[in-house]
Amino acid sequence: MPSHNPSLISRILKFRYLFLLNLVVVGLLFAGFGREYVRARSIQTDIAMMHARAEQLRAKNLELSDLATSLRTESNIEREARLKLGLKKPGESVVVVHDGTPGPDPNLMSALLPEKTSVANPSRWWYYFFDRNSFRTLTYEHVR
Repeated sequence: MPSHNPSLISRILKFRYLFLLNLVVVGLLFAGFGREYVRARSIQTDIAMMHARAEQLRAKNLELSDLATSLRTESNIEREARLKLGLKKPGESVVVVHDGTPGPDPNLMSALLPEKTSVANPSRWWYYFFDRNSFRTLTYEHVR
């Protein structure tokens, strides 16, 4: 009766295939773990950046809150009413100080500008870019 013992070489070859199979499985596991590690590091970096941005926004919010509180004070409201709305308290006199530059000459400007007060928008842009004095006169006449 022949014995059915596999030879030593066939047993080593079987282990070699098992070893290669194990190497492939371990390689796939390392690739998966490596990918997850890189993803986790990326997420941690994003979280750190978001925390920093949140701190910046908290600081900006605090700054805006302080500004809003200071704008609600009585003295600031009064100052804004004087500057932007031209209001004054009863009994006060308003003094306007010019910077020393001569204003536009109304006689010269009336010759340059058309008689009507409504000037087309392209003409206004022309005056704005190429003839500032005419633009100022036009603006002053429009405000009056």
